[in-house]
Amino acid sequence: MEAPIEIRAFPVRLLKDAFPRALELAPPGRRKKALRYVKEEDRLRSLSAALLMRTFLGAEEDGDVLWDYQGRPELKKGLPFFSLSHSGGYAALSAASFRHGLDVEDLSRPVKFESLLNRALSPEESGQKDFLSQDARAFFRLWTRKESLLKALGLGLRLDPASFSVSPLFRESVAALGREWFFHTIEFDGHLFTLAADRGPLAAELFPVSPKELLEP
Repeated sequence: MEAPIEIRAFPVRLLKDAFPRALELAPPGRRKKALRYVKEEDRLRSLSAALLMRTFLGAEEDGDVLWDYQGRPELKKGLPFFSLSHSGGYAALSAASFRHGLDVEDLSRPVKFESLLNRALSPEESGQKDFLSQDARAFFRLWTRKESLLKALGLGLRLDPASFSVSPLFRESVAALGREWFFHTIEFDGHLFTLAADRGPLAAELFPVSPKELLEP
């Protein structure tokens, strides 16, 4: 088994009182991106992601993070491979020696199940529609599996999530898009954190991050 993937999870609300300091520490490009957001929670999530990369990947300048031809972020120095995600109250960063994807979802987020399920379920998964529309945890397990797999591929939502299946939902690996995919899901503080990679089985450790860790010089 591979070494556990480390997930660093930061509750973004804790950055609110230190917003000026967070802006000061963020690379200029990330600072401008955060300030373009109208909603405070979006600014906090964007800045938190920037500071997670700064603290745990050493990405202190905009040029330290590059984007490949598929739009996937990579470190200029090479390893580790990493993935970023933020939703609800958390921003999260995962890092490993191999490509993978991370997706985070807030279990309390209001969802229009009917419309999302209509565009998310593959034909093989359509028989689960009634079950998924009534069980938020099951729905978000499916959704984070799809998002994390697409992020591992570097595709985001450019590939239709209904074009492949990630079921059975509680099996650690499934065949999708011509290969075997492995998943690992952690529930923490009302959020699901799901990892995907085309190697496994996966193991992960989640580490809560304090404001002090992100705001040190």
